[in-house]
Amino acid sequence: MNKQHERKQNLFRVVEALQLGGPMTQSELKSCCALQASTVSYLVNDLRSFNLICEHEGLPAGEKKVGKPGVVIGLDNSAACFLGIYLIDDAIEMSIYGLDGRMIECERHPIEDDSMLEDTLISCISIQLKNHPQVRKVGIAVKGIIHNDGRLESGNRYPSPGRQTHWNFLSFVDNIRKGFPGYEVIVENDANCAALCYQFEDRLGDETSVTYVLNTRPFGIGLGLMVNGQLFRGSDGCAGEYYEDGSFLKDERDLSADKLEDTLGRLSNHMKMVCYLMNPARLIICGSALCDADSHLAERLKNILSNLPCDVEVKTEAHFNAPARGAALKAIDSFVREIIGGIERRW
Repeated sequence: MNKQHERKQNLFRVVEALQLGGPMTQSELKSCCALQASTVSYLVNDLRSFNLICEHEGLPAGEKKVGKPGVVIGLDNSAACFLGIYLIDDAIEMSIYGLDGRMIECERHPIEDDSMLEDTLISCISIQLKNHPQVRKVGIAVKGIIHNDGRLESGNRYPSPGRQTHWNFLSFVDNIRKGFPGYEVIVENDANCAALCYQFEDRLGDETSVTYVLNTRPFGIGLGLMVNGQLFRGSDGCAGEYYEDGSFLKDERDLSADKLEDTLGRLSNHMKMVCYLMNPARLIICGSALCDADSHLAERLKNILSNLPCDVEVKTEAHFNAPARGAALKAIDSFVREIIGGIERRW
């Protein structure tokens, strides 16, 4: 590994440590990143020159030293933040996230007229960018295949009960990108975004994990794969697509609370096969189908999968923010890589 590449990797390590651990002293960064003190000092100065980090008041969480504490540094959310969006059948979930991946605020905008989705989304983005001029990139999570070259496939959203029309992501994402030429708009599959979110939230680091998204809104089953801590998209971005021939999963009622146990039992063979192929440390089950599940149902669902060769986590909290956060995390990663690339060019 040459010195330039090594320094780039170390810069990523410092940013990741501050994202996961929050503000800390350079001494703590040294221990966290297993780097020499002089190396950490150089890296911090580089990141400070690009306004990625700043000093924070108070002691970091693990600091208990007697005497004058070290200077606490953390990622600077005032210099850059990111807009994460999730499009569901009847609403637009929008959240602002800091450079550290923490949510700053969130809003939900109902979609009362399907034909107005594009106009509503563009209007909502415009308002957020006006209220948060420090937004650097926009991430959007959608149900659909996103190829590695950015093309969208299977972007249709067909009517659910009470809806009149369907959406076509292929057309309006291009229009959104044209409407905001000063911002990179990153679009990613919602299951991939959920996998990114929970990899970050659960501090899974470089571990391999598998995330199943069971959704009533938008209806369907998604699968996100994290291999050694990195999102695995396959040769053309289609990795993890779940295929079901319609023998048991016909509509959102098959994912309702009274049928969820039976449906998960039918899915268990697929999950077992994926686990033996991927050898994950954890399998995560989440999605809007689980939002109203109580702890007893969650425990029963875990028991159904007790024979899987890995830990199983059932997420019953409000799910809609997970894909939005994952989309924002992908935008944050893109931004940080650009900044570090700029630092590299100065060496």
